[in-house]
Amino acid sequence: QRSEAENKAAFSQKLTNLLDKTNEQLRRELERTQSFLGALVGLYWPDSLYEQLEAEQRRENTHHALTALIKAEARCQPTLLILEDIHWQDEESGSFLQELVRVLTLEEGQQTALGILMTARNEVPVELPAELPLENLLLSPLGDASLDGLIEDMLGGLAAPSLREILAEQAEGNPY
Repeated sequence: QRSEAENKAAFSQKLTNLLDKTNEQLRRELERTQSFLGALVGLYWPDSLYEQLEAEQRRENTHHALTALIKAEARCQPTLLILEDIHWQDEESGSFLQELVRVLTLEEGQQTALGILMTARNEVPVELPAELPLENLLLSPLGDASLDGLIEDMLGGLAAPSLREILAEQAEGNPY
């Protein structure tokens, strides 16, 4: 709802705050790729590096920008990257995630407090390095009693059996 100038000013302020807390190498990369980060949130600058490059180079530089951003954030404070429903991810997202994990696991001696939480209906469709600590938690579908309890909490009372049947059928036991 803000003007383009206000959005750009807010973006620049947030980026500057991060740049002030990070090392020289990451600072240079974030400064170089700021137009790619801006483009991700709908901000564009005439004659920026983003505007000058073709699609493939934009993609590569967007990956570099996101990796630098995540590294900078995780070096400033513990950071949790949450990726929901990754079973729906496209090839590009999977490619970026693999590259991000590869870059972060190859850097020795760097303090990066980053956790990645991924939710998926079945198995994680991304191959992660074997040395990466990985914990799989299998969440089973809600049973009838649990679904009844959730409905009671949400509605403040009992629901008609037909409502529970519809919810059980449509949600396949997923409480969300």
